[in-house]
Amino acid sequence: MKFFFNNIKLKVISLGFISIISFLNAGTMETVAFIGDDLETGLKYTNIRYDYFGKKNMYFGENFNKNNLSYIKPSGYNWIKNKYNGKIEDVLSFENTNNYAYLERINLKNDLSLSRMKDNKNEWFMIIDGGACIGDNCKNDENIISVVVPKKFKISGYESFEDKLGKYEFNKNGDFKIIDNTVTLYSKNIKGTYMKLWIQDLTSSSEIYNDVAQSLEKFSEISVYKSDTETKIVMPMDNVFASGKAEANQTGKEWLKALSVTLRNKNYKEIRVEGHTDNIPIKGAYPSNWELSSARASSSVRFMLENGIEVNKIAAIGYADTKPLVDNNTDSNRAKNRRVEIIIVGNSDSNIE
Repeated sequence: MKFFFNNIKLKVISLGFISIISFLNAGTMETVAFIGDDLETGLKYTNIRYDYFGKKNMYFGENFNKNNLSYIKPSGYNWIKNKYNGKIEDVLSFENTNNYAYLERINLKNDLSLSRMKDNKNEWFMIIDGGACIGDNCKNDENIISVVVPKKFKISGYESFEDKLGKYEFNKNGDFKIIDNTVTLYSKNIKGTYMKLWIQDLTSSSEIYNDVAQSLEKFSEISVYKSDTETKIVMPMDNVFASGKAEANQTGKEWLKALSVTLRNKNYKEIRVEGHTDNIPIKGAYPSNWELSSARASSSVRFMLENGIEVNKIAAIGYADTKPLVDNNTDSNRAKNRRVEIIIVGNSDSNIE
């Protein structure tokens, strides 16, 4: 079984990995992250305030892409290189200020990835770093982290980790507040903090993809793809139909039945069953590949109707050889182009504004 995620990378890293390096002993640090609806884009606003003026440095790690910052205040700052923990880091340096901030563009493909929870395929996990100050007597009066989650997701869990004595520890009594799809963590008198956040996908297309992928997992020849609104199943034509025939064989019927049973009572807008051929002219009962691809799509639809699919939500389409996956220049490539594609279009979710 092959799984393809068009819009999501699967590994865990942090959101906002920037440490605020300061040897001052009081201040307020605020991080507000806006996660894009596509889970690929976002914005992060960070603001640091102290009660007194002085030189302030913000460490961004090695080879930081400064083009990601679209706003920095105050204007009297310099980018310098400084060594910290054995590494030369990019540092945003302010000579004399008590309040500084920046707005950063987040590219989730490169800078943030989410992890899909193993026990719930609709759930995603992230770590949001609120930054930290460094020094023997370093302490933030407040450290505030807010995350704005897209409406298509539900906030399903959260945890707080705080550094008070040089080591991050879980705080079971973390001060969280949730308003609509915004979760905020308030921490006081600490060096630094980070939030663990779980969000659950509420869209019908996600539920359909997960159920379809699971039901077809035992059929290694089938591939299942997911986009924001559609689930696509690709079945090799040679496994579903005999050469030149339009009636599904036993393997094809087994595949189509497993899919049909999974889709019963699911919330979807429509199913498109597409027949595709290679570019070799057909010989036999059908005048051309157009008729053959259409007949195979229609035959698949008829079988799915017999197994519980709603008649007013499914359509058959024949494309002949007009939409090849690869060039028709070898036998193996032509076999890839001979396929049945089944596209399940999700409904607009009424519970998501």
